[in-house]
Amino acid sequence: MAVLQANIFVRIYKHGASFVSRDEIETTFNLEELEKVAQIHYGNSPYQSTLIEFLNLDLSNFDSEFEPSEKFFEQISIAQQNLVNWLNKQSLEPIAKLKTNNGIDIFIELWIDQDQMEWKLPSSLLLACGRLNLDIEFISND
Repeated sequence: MAVLQANIFVRIYKHGASFVSRDEIETTFNLEELEKVAQIHYGNSPYQSTLIEFLNLDLSNFDSEFEPSEKFFEQISIAQQNLVNWLNKQSLEPIAKLKTNNGIDIFIELWIDQDQMEWKLPSSLLLACGRLNLDIEFISND
């Protein structure tokens, strides 16, 4: 097993010593029904990003399962599909406008072992990100 912990976020940040306001986020994004699949952590101090969290998962949550890694990756797949569904409800123009002075991307944070990772990005996620001109960034401990 290579991935031990995973987080998936939509990350919204301001270039420079500021943050994107809650009002800017709420007027840019369609947040309807978001609470069913994600949690918003608003940035409220300089250099702090707003994170829309679609996944915060640890492999150890599935230790009691017969196949822990299968259940782990099943939940990752569900979270990615929830992200795709949400992205597909977003309009390009408000996001493009917000991006003129800010950064918006998909941020995937991993804790790995064995100096490797295994991760499948569904084509639907790539298409949704391409439509909105959103990059996908991976970061890991190794």
